[in-house]
Amino acid sequence: MDVKGSGSSGADDPLDAYWARMCRLGGIELSRLPMLTTTIDKVPIRASYNGGFTVVRRDLGILQRTREIFFASFQENLRPSAGTKHDVLASTGFAGLAASEWWGSSQAALSIAIWSRTSDVHTYDERYNIPLHNLIDPGRSWPTGRRFKPVLLHYHYLAEPQYQRQLREVMTRIGCSSEANRWIEDRFDRRNPMKTPLAVLVLAALVLTISPARCDQTGAREALEKEGLAFTPEAFLQKVAEGDAAHVKLFLEAGIDPSAPNSTKRTALWIAVERKQPGTLKALLAGGVTPNEKNAPPMEYGKTIVFEAVDSGDASLVRLLVEAGADAKKANEYGVPPLAEAARVGNLEMCQILLKGGADPNAAPGGFPLLFGPVNENHLDVVQLLLKSGAKLGEHKAELVEAAKTPEMRALLEAAD
Repeated sequence: MDVKGSGSSGADDPLDAYWARMCRLGGIELSRLPMLTTTIDKVPIRASYNGGFTVVRRDLGILQRTREIFFASFQENLRPSAGTKHDVLASTGFAGLAASEWWGSSQAALSIAIWSRTSDVHTYDERYNIPLHNLIDPGRSWPTGRRFKPVLLHYHYLAEPQYQRQLREVMTRIGCSSEANRWIEDRFDRRNPMKTPLAVLVLAALVLTISPARCDQTGAREALEKEGLAFTPEAFLQKVAEGDAAHVKLFLEAGIDPSAPNSTKRTALWIAVERKQPGTLKALLAGGVTPNEKNAPPMEYGKTIVFEAVDSGDASLVRLLVEAGADAKKANEYGVPPLAEAARVGNLEMCQILLKGGADPNAAPGGFPLLFGPVNENHLDVVQLLLKSGAKLGEHKAELVEAAKTPEMRALLEAAD
């Protein structure tokens, strides 16, 4: 997703009720949707995918499920932008006020259908589905450089005659190849603005920019060779361990497999976190290494990479992972989620990051609310945050109140549900 739009940032978002109802129509819990970060306005939202560029396995029935969820929402008149009076400018012109109230609804249906059918979800990196119409403003940035050569462009309405100058400018700014620019220029004409159907532009951009990317990969390998670095997983992982972000970027540009493990089954992401190398971790994530189970599989006793980041004590590592889409909720084999540990040690910043990333404040490792950790350790600020985020004392209220170490903590718990 490029901007928040009809997405929900979580429980405090006015649109969260819409997403909750859509999830019920899809037969899943709202918490099933992971938190993602939008590519332009950098806002965390519940998973929302652009239906214009989605690849699915047919046997999962995701597209059929999307149709079912959408029409169920249509029957209930569930409009994400009801009453906003905002007329959306679409690729075919203004959608109109009535249609604009539904803007994003099919996208929500698709996202919920996906997560109702599978957890094996890969999000394409910034080279794909680049929202050119949202980059007209020079103040809005997009990753550029050899690692981010554009592959698939989402031009929206910019191929229309009155917007063609802006299309040229933004394509140049994000680093489209000269071949792609020339190809599109050939199809602009003053009398007949587009000699070729608009849809062909995306395919052409895809074809024309792959070749330069391959050239960049060859150049990166040559650069590694000149510096005496073998193009091997071992050499790559050594640079990750050393915190050499510049060479890590070069290995990624050269096409190294970031999921290759070392002798202890640690991948590049794991090594960066264990060695407390935020610069290297940032380089890996920016280079398109998604913190999923392929690139960051759970280790001993089901420990996740987010849990390892919590154990490191470095909140910046937790933030980088969660904002890149790492699962903030997944517990280890003992049922303990990362939030329980962050709360127990009293790391308020980590707790804020994890909660924003979808962690459950009502998780109960071993049947006991995770509130017990910060209450026993007397972390008043963390307990306040958890309660504000929806944590409930429930049947354990008397025990929690009894565990309070200070009058302030006791008063806080006695006033809570």
